[in-house]
Amino acid sequence: MVLAQDRDRFAREPAYHYLLRREFEEHGTKIRALNDRGDDSPEGELTDGILDQLAKYERAKIVERSRRGKLRKAREGKVIATYRPTHGFRINVTRDGYEVDEDKMAVVRRVFRIVGSEGAGIYSVHKTLEREGVPAPGGGKYWDKHAIRRGIADDAYKPHTCEEVAELVRSEVAARLDPNLSYGIWWFNRRRTSQTQVSEPSPNGNGRVYRKVGKVAYRNKDEWIAVPIPDAGIPLEWVEAARAMLAGCRSPSRVGSRFWELSGALMRCGECGRAMEALVKTARKKSGGKYIFCYYRCREGNRRRQTCSNNRCMRSDRVHAAV
Repeated sequence: MVLAQDRDRFAREPAYHYLLRREFEEHGTKIRALNDRGDDSPEGELTDGILDQLAKYERAKIVERSRRGKLRKAREGKVIATYRPTHGFRINVTRDGYEVDEDKMAVVRRVFRIVGSEGAGIYSVHKTLEREGVPAPGGGKYWDKHAIRRGIADDAYKPHTCEEVAELVRSEVAARLDPNLSYGIWWFNRRRTSQTQVSEPSPNGNGRVYRKVGKVAYRNKDEWIAVPIPDAGIPLEWVEAARAMLAGCRSPSRVGSRFWELSGALMRCGECGRAMEALVKTARKKSGGKYIFCYYRCREGNRRRQTCSNNRCMRSDRVHAAV
């Protein structure tokens, strides 16, 4: 027997609780909780099912109240402290705003100087930082090139005048700003994240394996909430020059180290004309192997900016056959 204090400690989704119970029964084991109100009779299962539905309802209400509180706090011009601070900043003492971390911000300023002022590329930046042993934002010694790109496009590092910030925030938030200072922008409510749990056969054939699958979708820009934060101290000309240089940089279409017939930036989007990227999606087989699906998609149709309306994924085998 596996014992828990409450039924919702096993799962707050009735379907998951049912699957766990059936799986444990196959191994001669039962799951029990101290707040069980029924037995193995039909009436007892009905009572426990009602408790499971109440636990699911309670979880949904907790999520709703938590999200409502975060939205209210962001609209008041306060940073949500539950998120990891943007690199170069740290949470202040009152845990409702950012303050500049000079040690880390010095590295960010150097990145913008190398790219925006000296005209070097992303590859040169991350190789230089790794060679000098500068710690990466997430820890470790290896810098992610995509993280550097996202950092250059982050409005937290771009200086905004008080008038520019006032157009993005509420009037009561704008009234607290100093007109003689510049500010960065921290965006909240940009993404919608959903997470589900899936069950699949174990590769060794013994039982099942449970894993969580997450999906991320970007919301419309009118739903984003701007929160003013302290200026990062990066000149505006460095930021604009770095973004202008990266806007024309496009890596060739590829999938890892596997180059196909249409690789090398030869596959272009019919909407915007930019080079398309190739990607691989995998799915697990019941026997333990993997299915591999290869696709092409437009780079600009699946990013935050969504500057292209073409957001479809096209299977590579069909594209190659058509070409």
